[in-house]
Amino acid sequence: MKNFFEINRALVAKKKSILFLAAVFAATALQAEVVFNESHNVASWDAQQLPVADYPVLATAQAGDAIVITVTAVAEDARITLQSKDWKGWYDEYNVTVGKYAFVLTEATADSVRNGLIVTGQNYTFNKVELLYQKTIWSGLVTDNAGWAQSDQLNKSLFAGLAEGDILGVSVSAVNPGATWHQYVIRGREDDDIAWTHLEDIFTKALSEVATYTHVLTAAQATSLTQKNIDIAAQYLDVNALYTYTATKTTTAIDNTAVQQSGVKVLRDGVMYIRRGEILYNMQGQVVK
Repeated sequence: MKNFFEINRALVAKKKSILFLAAVFAATALQAEVVFNESHNVASWDAQQLPVADYPVLATAQAGDAIVITVTAVAEDARITLQSKDWKGWYDEYNVTVGKYAFVLTEATADSVRNGLIVTGQNYTFNKVELLYQKTIWSGLVTDNAGWAQSDQLNKSLFAGLAEGDILGVSVSAVNPGATWHQYVIRGREDDDIAWTHLEDIFTKALSEVATYTHVLTAAQATSLTQKNIDIAAQYLDVNALYTYTATKTTTAIDNTAVQQSGVKVLRDGVMYIRRGEILYNMQGQVVK
């Protein structure tokens, strides 16, 4: 028979296990924060450095997330440049005007951001840098190699809650290398236009490469997306997803049984991970290479 101390140790171990599981599942609802929130003037290649030690939310960046810069004033030839902590540039935006600019992260640039970020360029003032998480609105495939041959019709309920200033991302997964004019159009129609004969162009984008392209919604565009049914049309390219970008990312990262069996907390460079067997996961449930 187990003595009192053996039973007590077992109960303590079980309590710790329960607390650990609660911590894991609480962490699956990840809350972003504003990385930088004060006015900074970039006159001529002035730089605002954002080291991950001072801005730890950058360590959570993943491919598909977006760095969003809010520009409040511009002069002639304004330009935003984002650089890694070792001054290697990875994004340029020319002819900048007042408003938001969203830079969608790739695997390589997300890895860079997790180690720190430098915001530089010329002739503009910004007052906010945010890390926003990607949320899928729609996934599928609108593919075209001949010119406006296919489109997809989406219900307006998919866009419920979008408002002025929100960001819509359009994922282009392939382009036809034999064509010279690649373009997508997102259009809206009224409920009574069953034949889709009177369409309103909400966004039109000409492009040349595979990427996720972002649109900061005006009030009119947000209204159209939430009140009309949506048509995606493509010319010489494939569209495979639509996204929004939010401050909260909720995932079901690891199932309860698996964590009970082999979930181990791992701290690396100040970031918490979960090891399940031989696989290491971040707190968003994505495999860490």
